[in-house]
Amino acid sequence: MTDYLPGECHLVIELHDVVDIDNDAAMEERLRRLVAESETHRVIIDIRTPVVTTACLEMLLRLRQAFLPLGVMITVATRHPLARRVFRIAGLGRTFHVMTTVPGARALTRTRRIAHQPARRPHPPLCAADATCG
Repeated sequence: MTDYLPGECHLVIELHDVVDIDNDAAMEERLRRLVAESETHRVIIDIRTPVVTTACLEMLLRLRQAFLPLGVMITVATRHPLARRVFRIAGLGRTFHVMTTVPGARALTRTRRIAHQPARRPHPPLCAADATCG
């Protein structure tokens, strides 16, 4: 997983590995930390693998649920048609504004208004909702 800021208003996080039940908690914790530590309200998850699992979809939904009230828009970019198809079949293509490329996702998020964008974003918990923070 790598992250970078292609400009100050987007955080792009590349997922190179398949998210499954063995690694979804660790991945979610890392994603939460990256998003919480950034100052941006626009996050693009760049899925680099053609395989999108139920664990991945559930993890992304939990992230969206945690960050949307804070004014953070999560968009997904994936070049793989199979991955985009999984989002469509699951009914999540519009929820995550799935795009083919990162530049396409950046262009989309620049034109879309975030439902609720507070002036200063407070930080959500860094651990998953069902995990215990220690």
